[in-house]
Amino acid sequence: MPSTIQHRKSPVFIVKPTTQKVQQGATALFVTKIGGYSTSNITWLFNEKPLTAKEGAQMQFNTATGEAKLSIGNVDLKQHAGLITCRIENPHSYQEETVQLVVVAAPIIITQLPKEQETMIGRDVILTVVVQGSPPPSAQWFFKDDPIEPGNVSVDETKLEYKLLIKQATVAQSEGVYRVMLKNEVGEVQSTPCALTVLEPVKLTRVIPASDVIDLEEGKEFNIVVDVSGKETPEVQLQKDGKAVQFTRIPNIPVNARWTQNGVTVAGGYEHGNATNQLYWPYSFFVDDNQTMVIADCYNHRIIQWKRGETNGQVVAGGHGCGNRLSQLNRPTDVLIDKETDSFIICDRGNRRVLRCSRRHGTTQGEILLDNIFCRGLAIDDQRYLYISDINKHEVRRYQMGAKNGIVVAGGHDAGTSLNQLNQPTYIFVDRQQIVYISDWKNHRVMKWNKDAAEGTVVAGGQGQGNALTQLSCPQGLFVDILGTVYVADSSNHRVMRWPEGSKEGTVIVGGNGRGERADQLKEPMGLFFDRHGHLYVVDSFNQRVQRFSIE
Repeated sequence: MPSTIQHRKSPVFIVKPTTQKVQQGATALFVTKIGGYSTSNITWLFNEKPLTAKEGAQMQFNTATGEAKLSIGNVDLKQHAGLITCRIENPHSYQEETVQLVVVAAPIIITQLPKEQETMIGRDVILTVVVQGSPPPSAQWFFKDDPIEPGNVSVDETKLEYKLLIKQATVAQSEGVYRVMLKNEVGEVQSTPCALTVLEPVKLTRVIPASDVIDLEEGKEFNIVVDVSGKETPEVQLQKDGKAVQFTRIPNIPVNARWTQNGVTVAGGYEHGNATNQLYWPYSFFVDDNQTMVIADCYNHRIIQWKRGETNGQVVAGGHGCGNRLSQLNRPTDVLIDKETDSFIICDRGNRRVLRCSRRHGTTQGEILLDNIFCRGLAIDDQRYLYISDINKHEVRRYQMGAKNGIVVAGGHDAGTSLNQLNQPTYIFVDRQQIVYISDWKNHRVMKWNKDAAEGTVVAGGQGQGNALTQLSCPQGLFVDILGTVYVADSSNHRVMRWPEGSKEGTVIVGGNGRGERADQLKEPMGLFFDRHGHLYVVDSFNQRVQRFSIE
């Protein structure tokens, strides 16, 4: 009987695997063909470690044809990009071929720019983003929407850190909004904008009166004028017998001031919800001297405090569901801070009451200052008189703090369009002379009511509902500077307007680009506020966010 002779042969690659370039989320397929006797064992490795089903790997080997396949589904840049090795071996020898799995992915930003950053004048500033993407994206930095030359731009390709160096920052050349666009062959992404503020040292330039001792006549008005320079505008505190005196800080906004047209979201900005980074139809807010915001988060039935630069707020009143217990709120529409008692004063509209809640940590419930009132807006003057708008009685009343009875200072003659009437007044602003400004909501106008006056004067709108520069549509938030210029949230026109004293028409300072969600758009703006630096904050109610527009 003849014998069978078998030739033993080392394994060999007849067709070698090749490098694969695959888009994120697709399937990578490696194919090879081998020969040799006896039959080889095949092992696939990723970065020198055997591949398993945990990595999404599926392996096939046809012993009859010698064809072997490796497929990896839903490839991910972070998990799968690297070296793929095919090792074949039999009792005589082994062979290896190593190729690459290249995963191409659109850039995503892992570490964003801060929304706000401060630096002292003359210092260097470095802005950094960390990116994931393949191939490594190119970067274009922008300052006030103008491209920045690449001289001060650097990138660490191993860490994918992109940096912009701003040398010896100045107010004129460096202050403003920065952003970066990152782009590769697959896609592009834009960073969040970063508002850089350049600070200058504080200088006291003038104090009036200059003498140390002043004789005053009882009952006469006395003014103290303090001129300071510096940026940020410094906090000024007056004291009497060692105790702080409450007074109104009104920024001196230049008549030709302009604001960035793209707002930066400083609170909320997500879909409506009750998480601490969300808002639900916020109405109004108050900004303290540290630029901490206290927001009337209306349909979350709570007051939420948002410290500067933070992404989450802290509930400081309410937040226990809609109700009328002293620990609950029902659609609050306004809030302010009474510094003398270190407390919040809240317009608890749905419960028809005004509450006072301590700011001290651990306080769980408030006390009722006033009830049975259809309150909508609040204000407090330098003498700590409390002003409340009543949308049912179409009036504004002034109360001594803690008193139950107030006096009518505007309206009070039923709803109407006459100069001694209001129609659902909402927001209030009171200046140092106790002049009351009112957003006369259904009359589409802003009214100015001098102290003890029998009727008011129209200082904005009053030409019927519309979107012309002479008109308003459902005005809401209100602010008046020391020049008597009126700033008003023209809510249903989705814009903020400025009306200089005596002007018959206003100008749009932000918004006015249609109802929308872009950074240059608003959707039913409600409250507005200027901090002591002149930066404008707007409660962009239906976008569930607060926007900051930096003064230029």
